Amino acid sequence: MKFYNLFFEILLSKIFFVIFTLGFTLHAQPYYFYEEMVSDNYDDIYRVNLSNGEKILFIEDVRTPFSFTTDNYQHWFFLFAGEKIFAYRPETSTIVDSISPFGDYEYGLSAFSINSLNQLFLSWLENLDESMVLNTYLLDLNSLQIIKSCSASIESDAIISKSGHYIYLLARDSLGINYFEKYSIELDSIVDKKYFFEINNEESLFFDDGKKGMVLLSYNETEHNNTPRYFVYDVDNNLYFPGISFHHRSHGYLSPNSDFIILQKAPWVPERPHAELINGYVSLYKVTTGELVMNLQLPPDGKLLLFDSYPDKLFYYVPETQQAITINLSELHTGLALTTINPSTSNVNSGSFMMNVRGQGFDSLAVLYFNGQARATTFISDSVLTADIPTSDVSVAGAFPVWVKDEWAISDTLQFTVQASSPNLLVNLKSSTGILLTTGSLQYYEGSWKDAVNNGDGTFTVITNQNNVSLRMTYEYAQQTVSNIPAHNNTYTFQTVSANVQLRNSQGSLIDTGTVQYYAGAWRSFGTTTNGVAIKELLPLNYSFRMTYAYASIDKPQNLSTDPIVVFQTVNAEVRLKNSFGNFLGVGTVQYYAGAWRSFGTTTNGVAAKELLPLNYSFRMTYEFASIDKQQNISVDPTVVFQTVNAQVQLKNSLGNLIDAGTVQYYAGAWRNFGTTTNGVATKELLPINYSFRMTHAFLSKDKQQNLSTNPVVEFATVLCTVKVSNTNNQPLNNANVKYYAGSWRDFGITNTEGITTKELLPQNISFRASYGSASQDKQQDITNNNLVEFLLNVP
Repeated sequence: MKFYNLFFEILLSKIFFVIFTLGFTLHAQPYYFYEEMVSDNYDDIYRVNLSNGEKILFIEDVRTPFSFTTDNYQHWFFLFAGEKIFAYRPETSTIVDSISPFGDYEYGLSAFSINSLNQLFLSWLENLDESMVLNTYLLDLNSLQIIKSCSASIESDAIISKSGHYIYLLARDSLGINYFEKYSIELDSIVDKKYFFEINNEESLFFDDGKKGMVLLSYNETEHNNTPRYFVYDVDNNLYFPGISFHHRSHGYLSPNSDFIILQKAPWVPERPHAELINGYVSLYKVTTGELVMNLQLPPDGKLLLFDSYPDKLFYYVPETQQAITINLSELHTGLALTTINPSTSNVNSGSFMMNVRGQGFDSLAVLYFNGQARATTFISDSVLTADIPTSDVSVAGAFPVWVKDEWAISDTLQFTVQASSPNLLVNLKSSTGILLTTGSLQYYEGSWKDAVNNGDGTFTVITNQNNVSLRMTYEYAQQTVSNIPAHNNTYTFQTVSANVQLRNSQGSLIDTGTVQYYAGAWRSFGTTTNGVAIKELLPLNYSFRMTYAYASIDKPQNLSTDPIVVFQTVNAEVRLKNSFGNFLGVGTVQYYAGAWRSFGTTTNGVAAKELLPLNYSFRMTYEFASIDKQQNISVDPTVVFQTVNAQVQLKNSLGNLIDAGTVQYYAGAWRNFGTTTNGVATKELLPINYSFRMTHAFLSKDKQQNLSTNPVVEFATVLCTVKVSNTNNQPLNNANVKYYAGSWRDFGITNTEGITTKELLPQNISFRASYGSASQDKQQDITNNNLVEFLLNVP
């Protein structure tokens, strides 16, 4: 095949090389390529066989600058060097062909292949009038002859559809809004496009990875960019799957078979290369459900590698230690779990030993793997194994993954650390999973507390003439002290525990959202629950923890060395409103006090319920416009009962007999309707507090204050008001007309032959008027104290 021709010499001016291949069924061994500097101007390129870790010199003395790449099926290895682009087979260092582009090459090569149409898309950036233009050509995969120039600009982040007939291209319009273009290979044209905001109403989406018509997208749930949310969008079928909130800075990938989302933690560490730490923590989630399948703890500073030729494999290579690890994705299963290994660390060349392994789901076929190699394993129980670790496994310093595998599944991974020996005391600070933690500080006691040498990698060196020392580790504001530690030719490890603070409801189900603090000299932030759980690595000490939920807080002490799972549980606080007969009433409005009055809810069929922390609260029930407070410790009794009384307002006459009709009101923020007496009585269920009542009878009103909790019967009594009208000779006047004022002049009565008329009235100060013929006289009198009102009219 002729890769070099005149056409390329004309067009490949200042190129940026991008390759898409379609064809090839050959599966090469998966390789990892990297360069090592030989001199200021030359590098060597090495090839690592990821199936066995074998490293060979692939190409020697390549003059810089240069760049290289392989396609994702690793059919080809491309190298730009010395003004030529060379094509190799990855399994051999023999040049297959080359081209000589004119002009200065700009930067970088990238390649992408799919075995489908046996074709190759080749793209490059061309400098035309000081502007860069991306050109794309379709080539035959076997002969590398040009078939045609393509109308679309196809780059390395394109995704081939499952059918292989379309390519989805990531694009951006003039407003900077991202969208996908659907390019038809057959028609050589864009046939459709889809804007990101049409996918889930989120414009600020990031493209992370794509495979077989599926794309992994993400966006930041918080303004600080520390809570990415990932989800997979099926471009072929225009649907998306459940999202995943991952509370860590991370890199996202799709497995080659599009079954798993692979998230690799990458904390921001400015002093590290690329300002990030690849700590080896990898989480795998099911694409279709968003369910966490497994957490892997791999050695730090490794390369996560995926190849379409191995759709069910995840490869991981650590250049510093030359570790090559293969994870079979088809064997992942949550039923097999690895929780602890003991020991989890040793010194270099410390000899063989037996490792005790604890977890769950073990069986007689379970085998322990150390750095990818099976080790002689003894089945003890479904939760305990032992394994023989030979001297060769601890002959080199480094971090090595450990996992358990049986016939059906593979467990999570933990990390075993082999440390270089030292004549001094080497002290480690490790996480619960064996990862070295770099943010601790160590002191040792030599007459006074002195700082140990911080090696910057989670280890410390103690240099002292004493035989034994006391050590004090400070981490996350807390301190752990140990004594009588041999100070020479020794290694000591402080290990944190994964403190797991849970918030559960009264049924035992995990709930959100709780805010957690812990006390270490002061109250420190622990985190906020996600799916009911907050997690933080802490030293195994006794702490006080504080859970804040629904504005209230409760504290709990717990020793994490005994139990790292701290559970806070709410109670189902039930507030009931009952009437005087014990029957449920509705509708009452309930509040509780937690720094301020908070909404609890409204009773339905007399009951309102809310999950609250088990504390002493003040509760407030509002019913019929009135409110009453009650304090109760719901840890003792979660059922808070408010009960009304049957308030009975009576209207009696001067003889003590019940009379009608009186209209009753009560004051609760305003005057409210109570009712009208029937047979002299009006009743209403009210909260047992102090009210003002108002009785209106015969157009007159009288107020009375009474506490219903003491006496629910409120009595109003009239007096028999007697009006006597006489003339100037003090003789009674018959047929005199008497009125009283109550909003207006009301009829009182007509005097009899004795000059008297009577009426039952509420006792208060009243204006009276007596008229006889043309004579009339007004008089004001409080009939409470004197119910006889006398008029002397100026008539003969």
